[in-house]
Parts: sequence; structure tokens; C-alpha cells
Amino acid sequence: GRRTTGSRSGQRVRQALVAVQIAVALALCIGGGLMVRSLHTLMRVDVGFDATDVYTFQVRLPEAKYTTALAAGSDRLGRTRVSPAVTPLYDAILERVRRLPGVTAASATPWLPMNGVRGDQRAMDILGRPEPAEGGRVPGGWYYPVHLDFFRTLRIPLLRGRLFDARDTAGSPSVAIIDEELARAFWPNADPVGQHVSFARWGDPYARRIVGIVGSVRHNSLASPSGGSIYVPVEQQP
Repeated sequence: GRRTTGSRSGQRVRQALVAVQIAVALALCIGGGLMVRSLHTLMRVDVGFDATDVYTFQVRLPEAKYTTALAAGSDRLGRTRVSPAVTPLYDAILERVRRLPGVTAASATPWLPMNGVRGDQRAMDILGRPEPAEGGRVPGGWYYPVHLDFFRTLRIPLLRGRLFDARDTAGSPSVAIIDEELARAFWPNADPVGQHVSFARWGDPYARRIVGIVGSVRHNSLASPSGGSIYVPVEQQP
């Protein structure tokens, strides 16, 4: 009697273990399938730029030499400001890189797309438009200073207007380029090219004229859309 009971008990345990193994195997198969499917979906995401044959490197400058301290509260983004000497230095580096055999374009930016970080998120005023109602969406987007040829280097498509060029200097009228996502969000039924925006609350005293619209870039990750991007020439940084 005991042997029969023990045999039946052991059989039930073995059946239970087999059921658990099947359930675990099924869960692993489903999980693996979903992972492959998700990976396949992410691989098909349009990141908004083409990094084929694009090489990147970082240039780290001594902060003591290339930043200047600001008075407390004078800068909402930090306590230092990049020295005006930085832009000519980068221009000289880029000019040397562009002369290298096989190089077709070169540029620089503090925030490289898909590097896990974004620019500064800044609110902006659209000139000629009333302030948004209380609780309404405040115009703004991710703010990226870029050097000449940034869009051409990463093959970010120009959809309307023009890109930055040699006329966009520190002494010329301030300009900006926005991406398609920002254009759709705040100019759904109008052409933003030629409109003026201001970042006065961020220490930029000049109204910027929007001169172009480019394709949206996933700056942060494959899973995150652009969130609306604003590009300005580094020469016109306040």
C-alpha cells in the first residue's frame, strides 16, 4: 500500500515538473519571439540621418582656458559659458579635416545623435502670436548649436528653405532651422519659413528667423522621437 501511494505521489510530482518545464519553455519561446520581433521593428526605424561611412571623435578642451565663469543666476543652464575662442578653434580643426583625402564633409556639435543625450529643452516665443492660454502647450523644443555642414555630413534631408551657410556669422541676422516635427506641432496650417522666434528667456536677446525645415532626427534613442528640434549656428550663440 505504501509503495503504491509513493509511486502515485512520485508520478504526480514528475507530471507537475514536466508541466512546469513545458510552461517555462513556452514562456522562453514567446519571450524570445517578442524580443526578435521588437529588435526587427527597431532596426526598421528611420533615425532621420545616414551614418554610413561617418566617423566621429571627441575633442576635449581645458575648461580653465575655454570657459568663463558667470555671475550666479545669470545663466539658467549652468555657471560657465564657452569662450568665444572655441568656435574659431573648431573651425580650424574642421578645415584641416575637410582637406584630408576622401573626406566629403565635416562638422561638429556638442550633442551627437543617438549618443544617449539630448540638447537643452527650451521654450520659445513665436513673434506675432499671442501667449498660449493657461494650461496650453508652450512652444519649444530641443535646442542644438551646430557647425557648418552638420546636415550635409549626416545627410539629414532639407525639406524646405535653406541650410546654414557662410552668410550666417556672428554679425549677421540671427537664424534657426527647425525639424519637421516642430513645424507640424506649432505651424500645422502655415509655413514656418520666414517666421521669427525668440529665446529671450534663455539669454538670447535676438529674434531668430526660421530659414529652413529639415527631417526629424531621433537624437536620444531608437524608441524616442525627436520631440521637436531647433538648430542654430554656433557662431550665433549668445
